[in-house]
Amino acid sequence: MRKNEWSDKEITFLKENYPESIRDKILMNLSKRSWSAIIQKARTFNVKRTKSYKIIKKCKNCGSKFKTYIGKNNQKDYCSIKCYWNSLNGRVPLNKLHLDEDKIVKLYLKNRNSSIEIAKIIGCSSVTIINRLKKLNIKIREPSERFNKNSNSGFQKGHARYENSGAKKGGTPWNKNLTAEGDERVKKNIERARKSLTGRTLSESHRKNIGASLKGHPMYKDKVRNTKISKSKLMEKNPNWNNGSSLEPYGKEFDEKLRNRIRKRDNHICQECGMDNTESNTSLSVHHINYNKKDNNPTNLISLCVSCHGKTQKDREHWENYFRMKMFIKTLFNPQNILIFNENKQLIGVNKI
Repeated sequence: MRKNEWSDKEITFLKENYPESIRDKILMNLSKRSWSAIIQKARTFNVKRTKSYKIIKKCKNCGSKFKTYIGKNNQKDYCSIKCYWNSLNGRVPLNKLHLDEDKIVKLYLKNRNSSIEIAKIIGCSSVTIINRLKKLNIKIREPSERFNKNSNSGFQKGHARYENSGAKKGGTPWNKNLTAEGDERVKKNIERARKSLTGRTLSESHRKNIGASLKGHPMYKDKVRNTKISKSKLMEKNPNWNNGSSLEPYGKEFDEKLRNRIRKRDNHICQECGMDNTESNTSLSVHHINYNKKDNNPTNLISLCVSCHGKTQKDREHWENYFRMKMFIKTLFNPQNILIFNENKQLIGVNKI
């Protein structure tokens, strides 16, 4: 017998009880089966459920007995619609609610009451009022026009902002000399302002307005002063100026292939601080030891990280002698290298055995 195969006992119960029994009773006896599986099995035997009036209920309003269909979801408690309406005790269903349309139009257009205020007067929801106004082809006011001139619900053009608020023009604000550390209200306002600005992109006109408002601010003055200082140390005015050597072009041999070869030779490690760059996304800088961009001999090139490469821009003579000695020792103690010197006993090349 298969795992999901129906037994003879289950099939017999299905044929006898499926047409008229309640769903809960069938599921209780066939606990291993889902309702969809029971329906499919019943279809194979051409067994259908019939609408039989087996349940007799008592009307909650008049007390008379009435017949209703079998089913768990059947919540019918009244014998007729009349009994249902009588049970509401004077309350009228929303779909049968009679609204005085002339009164609504007068309150909305002439008195300029809001939909919420009209709903309180009529005794219904504001959505019902808006739907009825739309049905009468009356244009709904824009958010800026929705405030009643006679009410204190909001402000609009020409409205006296401080008229009913109790605040006086020119008076001291409540948060003067208060800090976020000392007052919880100030702290909450600051946090609310920060949240409203996060992830927000400002337009160019908005940025210009902010810049114009900050012109008299001391922080803005310091920024201007710092830019003036930076401009005063440009090019020839800078103490590290070296006749524009940084603007000179590199030799043709100094391409990406050569730089990668030097980095590979140095095992992708900074030759000054020893930082391993194999797992980093940025590449090591390849530095010219004698600061001559045309001299692209491998003995004149060394791998340095960005930080160490920046240090070599000062005290160039010291760094040149330092890296020359470092490269000489490195090549000297490599048994696979043959060192080549010129007439002045300077290292000019390395040949591998």
